[in-house]
Amino acid sequence: MRRGPEGHRKTFRQSCLYLPVRWLLHEIGEGRFVEVWPEIRDELSMDLPEERMAINAWDAVWGMIAAGDSQYPVDPDVAMISRKRREILQLIVRNPGISAYSVAKKTGRDYSRIYKDIQMLIEKGMIESRPRVGSIRREMQLIPKRSGNSMLAGLV
Repeated sequence: MRRGPEGHRKTFRQSCLYLPVRWLLHEIGEGRFVEVWPEIRDELSMDLPEERMAINAWDAVWGMIAAGDSQYPVDPDVAMISRKRREILQLIVRNPGISAYSVAKKTGRDYSRIYKDIQMLIEKGMIESRPRVGSIRREMQLIPKRSGNSMLAGLV
């Protein structure tokens, strides 16, 4: 299980349908789950009610672990970015409109490294950067593109 779905698709499919979420996450590991769920998800069918329910539940779990939002859509690109970049994405999803400086301060990481990570997230289309309305400085606010939190904050 811990090595991934290669050659064990049927086992993973059955596990996601019938095993307790907490136990399965512990067995696989959250980081590994984020990586393999987009692939395993394709093995399940939205046409079958039981599988649709499982997909919706696991999608919500994946969204919380990967991006900090249960409504965040499953995206293989998010699964492929590093853990530190996912932490930055989570911070932006949970705080739509946050500045790069605030991200660096909250994570305790160097601003130049955070800036590079943010640029990569912008290039991948996961977030966008726009000028903060009413700001005297050239402060940019970071907005997650696929999160419902942006809509709730009135930024979309």
